[in-house]
Amino acid sequence: MTRLTDQDRIARTRLLARIVGPFLLVAGAAVALRANTIDTLFPAFFQDTPLVLITGVFTLMVGLVMVAAHHHWNSLAASVISVLAIVAVIRGVTLMLAPDLAAALAEGVTHAPAVPLALAALIAIVGAWLTFIGWLQKAESAS
Repeated sequence: MTRLTDQDRIARTRLLARIVGPFLLVAGAAVALRANTIDTLFPAFFQDTPLVLITGVFTLMVGLVMVAAHHHWNSLAASVISVLAIVAVIRGVTLMLAPDLAAALAEGVTHAPAVPLALAALIAIVGAWLTFIGWLQKAESAS
């Protein structure tokens, strides 16, 4: 297997930041806009067993692709993307093999009124930052 150069690592980080950043930005905005109904959204989602399974399959697949393409820790942005990849793998496996655990975790988060909004803000901020890293920051310093 060929070793990646620093430039290769930076390019992979930027590529995934271009994808993950806007996704997180939109996801954070969606959670914030639906914060008042999030406590009913999650229970409805988890009652649809096939949907939970398919969501787990796709989440696991995306996470595994991200881990395979980008598993390095040479910068803050690279580390954040690698952590998000690992979280996607764990989330996908949990949705597929332990959906009741995922439902319980989601229920715990939604019972505290400020938590969904705080998570939405954090997700959107990380998304905006990764979008900047991927699309706007100069290539030589985008690590």
